[in-house]
Amino acid sequence: MKSVSRFFDAILFILLFPCALYASDVIWDGGGGDNNWSTAANWSGDAVPTSDDNVIFDSTSSKNCTIDANVSIASFTIASGYAGVVSFGSATIEI
Repeated sequence: MKSVSRFFDAILFILLFPCALYASDVIWDGGGGDNNWSTAANWSGDAVPTSDDNVIFDSTSSKNCTIDANVSIASFTIASGYAGVVSFGSATIEI
């Protein structure tokens, strides 16, 4: 009986806290040929951040970033080591 209870506890945890299981850090590395947020090569893993990602700007790159599309992400961090500029234009970020 105890193992059945633990199984249901695990299922309940997964259903209540799904973001904790999928969130990952995506770092601006500036590797693309432009400054656009929407350019996958500008991000670690060469993938544009999604709503489950924690976006981080740090000392990995000092390249400026232009948020050229409306985006939804889990969190947004600009660390003290980032020397670039993040500009929004008419785009928005939903966190």
